Amino acid sequence: MSASTSDYYPIIMDAISLVNLDSYRIDDGESLFPVLNGETKRRSRPIGFAHNQQFSLVDNRYKLITQDLGKTYQLYDLIEDPSEINDLVKRVQQ
Repeated sequence: MSASTSDYYPIIMDAISLVNLDSYRIDDGESLFPVLNGETKRRSRPIGFAHNQQFSLVDNRYKLITQDLGKTYQLYDLIEDPSEINDLVKRVQQ
């Protein structure tokens, strides 16, 4: 399972039971306590990253990347191909 620094705030709030997370809108990150408690093994939504013209979404298994503002994409299976060598988009296009 993937995690991000954007998960820190929701995890801390959940850990100290300061707020009911369901009553707050948290756009970035999510509490990973359900994973730690064995209630789930998956994130409920992908993690998004952006830098200059590069954008990516990473979920529990796949990583979708564009380096040119969406003109082309790359897709990797992070479980079967953690080194991101085999672009699944190219495989489909062949």
